Amino acid sequence: MKTPGYGNTLAALALAALAAAPAHAGPAGDALSRCIDTSLTKSDRTMLAKWMFVAMSAYPDARRLASIPDAQMDSLNRSTAALFKDLIGKTCNDKAVAAIQTEGNKAVEESFKVLPQVGVREMLENPGVAKQMQGLQKYMEEKK
Repeated sequence: MKTPGYGNTLAALALAALAAAPAHAGPAGDALSRCIDTSLTKSDRTMLAKWMFVAMSAYPDARRLASIPDAQMDSLNRSTAALFKDLIGKTCNDKAVAAIQTEGNKAVEESFKVLPQVGVREMLENPGVAKQMQGLQKYMEEKK
């Protein structure tokens, strides 16, 4: 018997794990992270999802599953770096300055962790990804 919504449960657990990632920033660094997250456009989030997929494809055992040209990897790295520089240098600059002044450069480093989290979250919230994850349920036994 299939368990309804099991793939959604897996996605929810993955999202919860991302949200539970330890935060080492103080209040100003947290404000910077929130600014970065809320300032991202749909296009930015899509690019971050691609960037994370490309980054994860470098895992040795996954490399056989996805063939991504080096030029495309480099392009996504360049675009993601430009996005982060724009967020820190313009959009969230006041929060970045406050975080550096009160918490040091580590606050900016910690805020960078928002980008991979957003990329993964974007993928997990996609209906196609959720459907693929639900494919697991046909191999699960309800008793176990």
